[in-house]
Parts: sequence; structure tokens; C-alpha cells
Amino acid sequence: MLRNLLVNALKYTRRGGVLLSLRRHGRGRPGGGWRIEVWDTGIGIAAADQRRVFDEFYQAPAERPEPPDGPGLPPREAGLGLGLAIVQRLARLLDHPLALH
Repeated sequence: MLRNLLVNALKYTRRGGVLLSLRRHGRGRPGGGWRIEVWDTGIGIAAADQRRVFDEFYQAPAERPEPPDGPGLPPREAGLGLGLAIVQRLARLLDHPLALH
């Protein structure tokens, strides 16, 4: 799961960075544990596509306008649109919450 999230973050972050965070969550409460977060300064995902990116074989449109300060994204690398679908399925099987912001 973590690998798929990091690969996506790295693939779509041309400037800035990617942060992997591990935080204590719900300390002292039943169900408390750890929260793993992946933060990036990538191109983002349009609100209309945020639910669909977890669907099998779906890839959000990669066409982005050329930024004024440099080149845009490289041509889409070969992929099937399964990475985030796998993450979601595993999260459900393991009863781990998954969120996209």
C-alpha cells in the first residue's frame, strides 16, 4: 500500500517534495494507533476525479497546461490504473481507513 502511494506521489511531483509521515493517532483511546500519511506538492487531483482514482483501470486526465516556470508532466508512463485501486482494496480488507485530501 505504502509503495503504491509513494510511487504516485513521486511520479506526479516535479517540484517541491514528498513527505512520508507517521503520527500517533487516538493515543489512549480504543482503536488508537498510528496514522501513515503521504504528502506531496504534485499536480493534485481535480475534485471531480478524487473518488474515481480509486476505481480499477481509471486514470485521471494527465493533460495539464504548461506551467509558466517550466515543463509540465512527462508523457504518461505505462500503467493500468490499478495502484490506488489496490491500496483501497487492501485498506478495506485490513479495516484501515483511507482518505484523500
